Amino acid sequence: MSNKNAVAVVLQDHKFKTYKRGETDCAMLVADCCMALSGKDPAAEYRGQYGDLRGAIAALKEHGSIADALDRHFDRVDVEFIQRGDAVQMGDPTSVGIWWAGKVWTCEETTGIAAVDREITAAWRVSNGD
Repeated sequence: MSNKNAVAVVLQDHKFKTYKRGETDCAMLVADCCMALSGKDPAAEYRGQYGDLRGAIAALKEHGSIADALDRHFDRVDVEFIQRGDAVQMGDPTSVGIWWAGKVWTCEETTGIAAVDREITAAWRVSNGD
């Protein structure tokens, strides 16, 4: 499977899953996409460490922010130059998504996986754009 199709497969897979912190939340969606594109798992330290909001907060305190995890694996890029497959942060430091098909895809408790229209405040180059 090409990298182009890898994220589409991850997004499709997550589309049919029920939102669950630590498994199918926005951070795990982004991490799964990053793994599909690069083989690197920015959420390795977080997987299996939380299943609710309290656990998520504790995991972030222990291992650092989502941005810290992405910084450990990928280079930041100016938000003006994002490209397909880049990981992005939106406003709230705990809100992340993947830039795909000209939109930010994320997973939220109320809507599940969806394309959202939010201001992008940070971005990381995960894909080489092919």
